[in-house]
Amino acid sequence: MKDKLVLLRSFSNETDANAAKKRLEDNGVFVSLNKESGMSSQPAAGASLHVRAKDEKRANQILRVMRV
Repeated sequence: MKDKLVLLRSFSNETDANAAKKRLEDNGVFVSLNKESGMSSQPAAGASLHVRAKDEKRANQILRVMRV
């Protein structure tokens, strides 16, 4: 059975999302980054990070230290 992914955070820009993703991965947390797009005439609006449900508490603790 696959681990359930849960939404950890949404970011208004991809740069911040990638920084958080790297920090989590550096600490051994699996992360799925989903790019969010705006209207078809606009560039990507941001991104959201999803982690395994069992890693959610730890991931939040890691990001709290990072202040994101």
